[in-house]
Amino acid sequence: MIGKPVRSMMLRARDRFVETARLRCQETQQQTLARLLRLNSDSDFSRRFQLNHFRTVADFQQRLPIADFDFFAPYIQQLQTGNHQALLGRRNRLLMFAITSGTTSASKSIPVTNHFLNDYRRGWQHWGITTQQQHPQLQHLRIVQLASSHRSSLAPDGTPCGSISGLVTSMQKFIVRRMYSVPSVVPGLQNPTAKRYAAVRFAYADPWVGMLVTANPSTLLQLSNFADLHAENLIRDIHDGTIGTAELSRSEVEQLSKFLQADPIRAAELERIVAENGSLEPRKCWKHLTCLAVWTGGSVKAYLPELRKRFGGLPLRDHGLHASEGRMTIPLEPDSASGVLDIESHFFEFVPDGIPVSDSTQTMLAHELCVGQDYNILMTTSSGLYRYNIRDIVRCTGFLGTTPLLEFLHKGSHISSITGEKISESQVVESVAAAMVELGQELRQFTLTPEWASPPRYRLFIETDAKAELTAERLIRISERVDHELRLRNTEYDEKRRSERLGGIECECLSPCDWQQWTSSRIAGSGGTPEQYKHPCLLPDPEFRGVFRKFLPPNHWYNMNYLAHGFRFLDNPLFLAGTAVPDWLSVVDRKARARRKLVQPIVSASDCRHTRDLGRGILQHHTDDDAFHRSETFQVLEARLSRRFREIMPDPFDHRPGFLGHIIIELLLDATLAHQNPHLLDQYYAALAQIDAAFVEQTVNQMVTRPTDQLGWFIHRFHEERFLYDYSDDIRLLRRLNQVMKRVHLPEISDDAILIISKSRIDVAAAMNDLIAPVIENSTDLWHLPTKELWFDWAISGSATQGNVEDSAIRIPDVDRSFWSQRSTQQPMTTEGLGFETNPTTTARVPDDSVRID
Repeated sequence: MIGKPVRSMMLRARDRFVETARLRCQETQQQTLARLLRLNSDSDFSRRFQLNHFRTVADFQQRLPIADFDFFAPYIQQLQTGNHQALLGRRNRLLMFAITSGTTSASKSIPVTNHFLNDYRRGWQHWGITTQQQHPQLQHLRIVQLASSHRSSLAPDGTPCGSISGLVTSMQKFIVRRMYSVPSVVPGLQNPTAKRYAAVRFAYADPWVGMLVTANPSTLLQLSNFADLHAENLIRDIHDGTIGTAELSRSEVEQLSKFLQADPIRAAELERIVAENGSLEPRKCWKHLTCLAVWTGGSVKAYLPELRKRFGGLPLRDHGLHASEGRMTIPLEPDSASGVLDIESHFFEFVPDGIPVSDSTQTMLAHELCVGQDYNILMTTSSGLYRYNIRDIVRCTGFLGTTPLLEFLHKGSHISSITGEKISESQVVESVAAAMVELGQELRQFTLTPEWASPPRYRLFIETDAKAELTAERLIRISERVDHELRLRNTEYDEKRRSERLGGIECECLSPCDWQQWTSSRIAGSGGTPEQYKHPCLLPDPEFRGVFRKFLPPNHWYNMNYLAHGFRFLDNPLFLAGTAVPDWLSVVDRKARARRKLVQPIVSASDCRHTRDLGRGILQHHTDDDAFHRSETFQVLEARLSRRFREIMPDPFDHRPGFLGHIIIELLLDATLAHQNPHLLDQYYAALAQIDAAFVEQTVNQMVTRPTDQLGWFIHRFHEERFLYDYSDDIRLLRRLNQVMKRVHLPEISDDAILIISKSRIDVAAAMNDLIAPVIENSTDLWHLPTKELWFDWAISGSATQGNVEDSAIRIPDVDRSFWSQRSTQQPMTTEGLGFETNPTTTARVPDDSVRID
């Protein structure tokens, strides 16, 4: 595709770069620094720090501290308002701001100038011509490149803000654009789903694709999944020469129409592939596909096994360590994350990993590095960033003559140490990868995080294939193997484990839908793009559950099993109300949370028994939730029910199936409890009739993250509405579900879900005892309540008949029923002895040790 003269010119330029790297690293770096300082010598920043008087590297280092983004932020703000000379020289024209998420949640605007862009493109040309030289067949094939727009927004002075890859794409000449399958207008589409569909539609329409290029390998996996889910529409559009997605505006359709051509032959070929393989298998769709160009170092290594499996073991070409701040390495070999330092574009300094980086830390230069050592990398660029700490940790893997070869390991902030073990993200990635090979297990993604316990430990959160049902024993094996591998790689961790200052790793599965929503929310919150996103395989935050849930939609964890939380405590109305308080709050004000750490001190210190009872009920709710949601039976059921809803909601970015898989179990568990004891709901509402809603609101407001004046009103409405009775009927239950959907701003569920609800009701009934068992075993207040024996008697006699359910029968784990089996009485639970009448409209008698506040 590249003409011989252009190709020869690019090869000569690459060869000159390689020769320079072999022979003149130190000299070239000094020349590069001098060029960069001259380029911006007439800027306000340069004059302030007298950089135009530069003589030696040591002189430069003495004039400027090591800095992060905050140091340059005031100057960049001036750039955004039109004062470009604040940081840039007159000859260094500002083109755009690259928006990056960096290592914090706040987005950062990195200046991109004409000189910076020239350096950026030159690095890509060196990489590209090397790849083409080593894979000659690529000369006659096309490229699918997935990029984002460079005009996602505008700075106050009108400068575009977005992705630098989008800028490069928009500036390509016609002859160069012919090498790419996806038109340059696609990255600029506004709707993310429409943009993804358009990219996939053009990519699969082209049978001459030789290379797929994107930063994150997970993007290619998502592309393949997305194509399978939309195969019918894609094939029809390719056949007709259309692009039928409602998310496109009329102007966007007009922009794309010039690139659309009807291709019945290609459509028939894709249809045959789906018929024979059940999916749009990439290697069958693109017979000439030669290699994949993605990052292969750092945390993205976790995706590589599945990527190789999905794409048939194609060679992987790492395109080097580069960021919005600039390119750092250029890999010259296939299947290697190591690349030669780009010494002609930027000036680099290094701080050995483990040495704190301050504004005056002594640094090393490129030619001074040692093979096998890890370093924090600093950059001085043509965009006005000097001695900039990008917070990337790299390893020197060797030298090309005088120039180091570097491999990205992890972001510098991804270090976790709760007892001095200093675990790095790269150690986690290597340990998990080795463990999965040993166990023959595949993971889609994972995150390790510290957990405060006695002793403290690490918890590994994982996502597997939705079809894989991990047993408790399998999770234990994963935990033990990862722990073993991590001990081999981190001597401090091993020592802390041997001295029992750290407990062993524990493993927990999280829903694929929740992972996806969390990822999407992190991207949206950081201001970055999907192509830039790096999944954190290590999060030092010991409150990962809170961090994880914080990014999910409002009320995503809206628990509705009021009856399952409270049926054991009907003889203590305030304790019973406490078990419902967290769910009530999630309805009236999702920011008003009664967290354990707020409730426990009040329960311990209060002299008021009524306050203690209400608080103990809230604590019991949290104890129940922990035991209930971590149980194997719940997780297996949640995965199964989520898959059922996924069949009628095939969009992979629709997180309703995961939400419904969770909530349906809770609703149907309440329905099963009520069905097996016809008086239970009457007793429940009768007990709640005895509480003073104003007292509950006043007391709860002392225990929450922020007070609310809606709780008392809602308690009255809850008692009047009595929607728990609706759970027994599939149609009424669906109506209640859609009320929840509306409240959390999700589309309503179609009537197709009624059949799923009916099937799921059988599963939940069959598993009811094992769903409830962890709650009973972890109960903090059950053992002194009068209802204890009644509960166990009823639990045995009222349990659902175990039977086969559709698809594979659910695996119910064995639990200790020795206490239950000692009970010979087989009578169902009744109201006798509880002090309540069975008529729900009758005012119930309050037991002597309870309270009635009128």
